[in-house]
Amino acid sequence: MSRPRCRSASGRPSSCSTDRVETIQSDYDGFIMITAMVSSRVFRLSVIFLLLAAPALAKDAPLQVIEWPTTGTPVVRFTFGKFKPLPGMSNLHGYVMDITAENLSPRLIPAARFSLYLFDKNKVRVGEDAIGLSNVG
Repeated sequence: MSRPRCRSASGRPSSCSTDRVETIQSDYDGFIMITAMVSSRVFRLSVIFLLLAAPALAKDAPLQVIEWPTTGTPVVRFTFGKFKPLPGMSNLHGYVMDITAENLSPRLIPAARFSLYLFDKNKVRVGEDAIGLSNVG
């Protein structure tokens, strides 16, 4: 029995077998295409979502930041948010704002009270309130 001569597509001798070879048709290429299309769609939707959600998640810049005391080493930092109008005040105007107090000293502040005066752009006092702190660490 003579050995079969096998040649590759380039014409070079190659090893070959006389055994019967079964070819299995797979949809692997189709799977890759579907996966790539789904991945591309998910990526696009994620980018669109991030672009639309970024402004909603962005934190507003504070209206003003004040450190107390103004001379020497500051102990407390107050961060004042923007004014928000209160609804249903008829001809009066009421506003609220978020205020954050941050302890800058290494010691606990057991209790403190600060007076807050609000002025308009003409330096006329238009409001006042008090800020009470307790156990700020």
